[in-house]
Formats: sequence, structure tokens, C-alpha cells
Amino acid sequence: HYGTVATVDGDKVCGGPSADELRKKVEAQLAAYVDAIEHPTQATRDAKGETDEDRSDDGERTPNAPDADNGSPASAMFEALTAELQARDEERGRVLRVEAQRRASDETKQREAEQLLRKRLKWLEHAKTRRKRRAERERLAAELAKSGTATVVQSTREHASGAEAVGLEKGVTTEANVAMPEPNEAFRSALDWSARAAQALQEVRTRQLELKDGFATLA
Repeated sequence: HYGTVATVDGDKVCGGPSADELRKKVEAQLAAYVDAIEHPTQATRDAKGETDEDRSDDGERTPNAPDADNGSPASAMFEALTAELQARDEERGRVLRVEAQRRASDETKQREAEQLLRKRLKWLEHAKTRRKRRAERERLAAELAKSGTATVVQSTREHASGAEAVGLEKGVTTEANVAMPEPNEAFRSALDWSARAAQALQEVRTRQLELKDGFATLA
């Protein structure tokens, strides 16, 4: 007991215990707690102020006599400190559980982000391949429209046997010798316009993909 607080000066309480006195008091309580754990009977007797003569009477106590030390200051201090340690252990366990849950959540988010990134890269690679194939087809179509030459259609039955060829009537030709007629000017113009329109559409799609990728990077 440190007496009654007299005055208050700002945030400092005058007449109260100093930090050193509080530290010594806590150390004394902890020392008494440890001693009570190691020698519970001795700590209880010391707290009650028993002498050696009083201790000699302990042998005459009956085994079934009620324990009068349950309400002693040492017992109360022991229970208070035990409760405090249990509360600290529970708090430490709660913090560890929260930390473990946070780490698990971070790992899950990282795995999901990596999966999304791999899918995105795979999709971009496939889109790039499709664009190349489409551009090649459009280039070939444009060259065909500008060439103006007849194209002979080759058949898988080009190497048919002579016996099959002999059976054809007069005026009938084999599939291997079928030729497409030469396109007229209107057809060439329409085909050229279609090729240019397809190329322009492809450029628009390419720009749209570039814009989406740019916005995704900024996000």
C-alpha cells in the first residue's frame, strides 16, 4: 500500500508509486508465484506468518481435516497469476491463428493470380497464332484476286487408272483437268475489296486487343 494520492500535476500523479517501486513489486509477486509453485505448503505458511512451532503441529492434523489455506493471500495470488498466464496464452494463440489464416489467404490469392496470368498468356499466344493464320489467308486471297490467271483444280483422283479414263463419253473430261474460268473485272474488284475489308477489320481487332492489354496493365 502506497498511501492516499494527494494531488495531480498534469499527467503525473503526486504521491503515487514510482516506476522503480512498481517494477520491484511486480518482481516480488513473480518470485512469490514461482516459490508458491515449487513449495506450495511453505509459501502458504510464510504468507500466514507461522513459526517453526506452529509447523510442528501439522503432523497432528488429521488427513481429512479441511484445508484452511485456500483463502490465503498466496493462494489468491497464485490463482490470479494463473488466470493471467492463461489469458496471455489464449491471446497468443489467437494471434497465431489469425496470422496463419492471413498467410493461407495470401498464398491462395497468389496461386489464383498465377493461374490467371498463365491463362492470359496462353490466350494471347493463341490469339496471335490465329491472327497470323488469318492474315496469311487474306494475303493469299488478295494475290489471287490480283493475279488474273486461271487456277487448275487438282483432284485426289488425278492419278486414276487408264481403265476408268477409257470409259468416259465424248466431251467428258476427268476431274484432274477441270479448270476454273478466268474471273471477270467485277469479280476481281469485289474480291479485292473483300480482301481489303478483311484486312482493315483485322487491324481494328488487333488495335482493340492492344487497347485491352494496355488497360489491363494500367489496372
